[in-house]
Amino acid sequence: MSRNFIVALALLAGACGASDTGSSNAAIPVDKIVSDTDLLREMQAAANDIVRNAADCNYVTSAAPDFYRMLGEAEGKVQTEAGKQSLETVQRQVDRIAETCGAR
Repeated sequence: MSRNFIVALALLAGACGASDTGSSNAAIPVDKIVSDTDLLREMQAAANDIVRNAADCNYVTSAAPDFYRMLGEAEGKVQTEAGKQSLETVQRQVDRIAETCGAR
């Protein structure tokens, strides 16, 4: 998932919340969007390594523990709903590969 996509998604979500001033949806602060974008960039890079090497189960088996450690740390730091959904998507990608290789 590219940074531009994540930023666009977050900005869209923020714009939707900001357009209705009478609703309970508040605009997402930019600092939360930036923080999630940086965090998701790191997670996506780690996931991309595993996806690129999916045919090499030895690599997947050695890389998966680091990915899941990073995922555990990231889950406590993600601040937006869009960020949480993106993190879940990245996890599902890696879960499928890790399960195939017996690394999960």
